[in-house]
Amino acid sequence: MRRSHILFLTAAILLAPAAGATDKIDGKALHDSICLTCHKPDFYTRKNRIIHSAAELKTQVGRCQTGAGENWSAAQIEAVAAYLNTSFYKFK
Repeated sequence: MRRSHILFLTAAILLAPAAGATDKIDGKALHDSICLTCHKPDFYTRKNRIIHSAAELKTQVGRCQTGAGENWSAAQIEAVAAYLNTSFYKFK
């Protein structure tokens, strides 16, 4: 893991309140610092995307963060999934 990722995640963990405060975790910042190393934004809007529900999106975010060598909390996964849903997917 790159030093910048470690510093960012340490700050995110220290600044994030206890579980249940998903809305206070910056899903966009987590996404931008980690997810954009592999994905470009048009990845989420392509016609043949494999994610078709908010539940699938949350599961995939969990898989991706593991694949990226991260160890996000459930609240961080939820925050990133919520950011992606609001910004790109628009599931109800």
